[in-house]
Amino acid sequence: HQGCEFLGFWNSERDVRDAQRKARYYYVFNRYKKRSARTAHLLTTPLRNIILSVQKVVGVNRLRGTIRKGFQWFSITEDFCQYVLAHERDIWKMFRYTLCGDELFLHTVIWDSPFASRLYNIEDAQHGSMRAIDWERGNPYVWRKIDVSYLLACPYLFARKFSSAELGAVQELTGCLAVRRSSLLP
Repeated sequence: HQGCEFLGFWNSERDVRDAQRKARYYYVFNRYKKRSARTAHLLTTPLRNIILSVQKVVGVNRLRGTIRKGFQWFSITEDFCQYVLAHERDIWKMFRYTLCGDELFLHTVIWDSPFASRLYNIEDAQHGSMRAIDWERGNPYVWRKIDVSYLLACPYLFARKFSSAELGAVQELTGCLAVRRSSLLP
C-alpha cells in the first residue's frame, strides 16, 4: 500500500449534514468543552448558544467548498503531511472555530488536494483507515489477548483500541509480528 493515504470517511447524508453544521458557524469557547474546564464550560454554554442563535438568524455561513468528515485516526504519507504543514495557516483559519474540527480538517483538506487520488478507500470508513475497530462490543471495544488471532487474520494494518489493563494483547501481537518479520528475512 505504498503511497496510500489511510483516512476513514463517513459518507451518509446524516454525516454530511452534520459536517456542514459543524463548519457553517463560529463555535466560540470550544476550548472550554474539555473535561478539565468543566466549570468554564458551564459558564460559557449560555453565551455560546446565544452567539449560535444570532448567527443562524443573520445567516452566517463559513462554508467554502466541500466539507468532509471521518475518523480522527489516520495514517498519512510524509508527502501529504508536508502538504498539510505547508497549508497550516489556511487550515487553522478555516477550522479554528469549527465544532469537532479533528473529524473534519484532514478529510476536507485531502478531498480537494492532489492527494485525493491516493486515498485507499473512501466508501468504507474502517477499511479506508485500515483500522480494526469494534463498535459492536464497546465504544469502542478494547482488544484483549483472546482477540489476537482475529487481529492477525483481519485485513487491517492498525487496530484501535488497546488498554494498559489488557497489555497481554499488545505483548502477544508484538511477539507474533516479530516472529513474522524474522521469517521474512533472508
